[in-house]
Amino acid sequence: MRRLALIFPLICALGCSAASIRPTTDSGVADSFSGIATSDLIEALRAAEKDLRSIDALGKVRIATPENRLRASQVVMARAPDAFRIEVLAPFGISYAVATDGETLAALSTQENILFRGPPDEQTIAEVIGIALSPRDMTSLLLGRPPVRAETLASSWTSNRPLGDAPPRADSPLVFLHAADGANTSIVIGFTRMSLRRKPKIVPVSFQRIARNGQQLLRATFEDFTEVDKALIPQRIRIHAAATDAVIEYSEVQANKLLPRATFLIPTPPGATEESLRPSPR
Repeated sequence: MRRLALIFPLICALGCSAASIRPTTDSGVADSFSGIATSDLIEALRAAEKDLRSIDALGKVRIATPENRLRASQVVMARAPDAFRIEVLAPFGISYAVATDGETLAALSTQENILFRGPPDEQTIAEVIGIALSPRDMTSLLLGRPPVRAETLASSWTSNRPLGDAPPRADSPLVFLHAADGANTSIVIGFTRMSLRRKPKIVPVSFQRIARNGQQLLRATFEDFTEVDKALIPQRIRIHAAATDAVIEYSEVQANKLLPRATFLIPTPPGATEESLRPSPR
């Protein structure tokens, strides 16, 4: 089966309109991270999970693979822990949709009137989106946070941004949490502190997953945060996985909207052909 990810139409992208919140980057903030306890950073991860459980947003997505470059305007809906729906917009409706409720994965090409169904895993998600991620990882990234559960981390320790570097960008991490994430992988999460209207808050702004042999399996950064209904949401998410690079930019975000399970199911349209979703031969 041909890669569904390569049939995305080229559509003009939407611009981001929300006002961003700039992180504090002065030396006093950097010094305040010196010697910070790992428990404080893990608690910041728990707070991020608690504050934002779902989003419904307009946005634009750019995906670059060795075979092609794609750009599309999209509607993105995601609900923790592992449900998401992405609809590619065309001038007169939706040209392509992919959704999973964590149990099944469906991809609908309205141009070809074909619905593909299959199990949700890294291979099938790579087939329909172009990025090899599990449903839980994809949902976490769409929600703008590291794809890891705070309670699963072990053997954690912290490090600060190296001294003598050039002045950090506004969204650069100032402290890093290192931890084991399973038997064969480790993770590194970068944090900074945001200046909010309410009070300063420690926020995760970068993520890396590394294999035992040192290979980088996944890298993500979260940029240009905005506060929506007391939840911090990055307006730009950069993802690198294997040979694929993706950039997601949001506009008109709704936070913690009630999204029932039916949101993440795609029924077979009348007259459509239904086919099994299986990875393409490599």
